[in-house]
Amino acid sequence: MGTRWCYTNPGRVRRTRTADASGVGVSAVIGLRVLRVPSPLARPFVTAVRRTDHIDAVLVEVKDAEGRSGWGEAAVSWRVTGESPQSVAAAVAGPLADIVIGRDANDPDLSAELATT
Repeated sequence: MGTRWCYTNPGRVRRTRTADASGVGVSAVIGLRVLRVPSPLARPFVTAVRRTDHIDAVLVEVKDAEGRSGWGEAAVSWRVTGESPQSVAAAVAGPLADIVIGRDANDPDLSAELATT
């Protein structure tokens, strides 16, 4: 899967810096990066359904216009959650990127929008 960065489309005009109520500039989200990291287990995990020797983790890095970044992680198992590393990467690169890129990560409306999407 490798690394993917999602940026605003060149044809779209988006503000990359806004001001909060105090007039202080707030940096907007400019990119998301998705990494798939297969993490080996110390001992194989065995159930009646399957046996595995690793966990597929998906890491997401969020970058803002000031160069700061933050990370999130999800361990995915298609048989358990119905999600795969590929489906998580597609969700981050598509609908999640559409919602967060160009927005202030500290905006409470953004958090509410993500919670209901």
